[in-house]
Amino acid sequence: MGESLAYVRAALAIIVSPSNKLLVLTGSEWPERPERSLQPDLAGGAVEEDETVEQGLLREIKEETGLDIVAGSVRVVFQSTHPAKYQPGFWHNYYFIMRSTDENVRISHEHSAWRWVSLDEFITTPWRPSQRVAVDFLHEHRILSQYLGLTTK
Repeated sequence: MGESLAYVRAALAIIVSPSNKLLVLTGSEWPERPERSLQPDLAGGAVEEDETVEQGLLREIKEETGLDIVAGSVRVVFQSTHPAKYQPGFWHNYYFIMRSTDENVRISHEHSAWRWVSLDEFITTPWRPSQRVAVDFLHEHRILSQYLGLTTK
């Protein structure tokens, strides 16, 4: 029998503050994964087997940021699948956009810093490749600006 392939579901959050800013986290130092160390990051992570993707998303947001999310504001806006780097298999990423009830971020050990930024700053943030693809798609199709209620040319 062949080697078993892992299939990991991940939920990632584009969080919008009450003042229409977007949250950018900075990952902590990860010696075992230097490509993630001290790099821009979105809140989110692996979804447990017994969770729905949205349940996993809300759990990860609470664990990593302490933020509460406005009921009814969560929208899935992008999905992607890519090979896992550290085990045989794949990651399937679900990207969501949502509004937080406040701007009082309380980061976990997984992140070293956070900041609320404008849409332009969010788009030009040097995201890692898997997140860059999602942000570029959302920008190109004006999904971010529409969610923020901004007009675009």
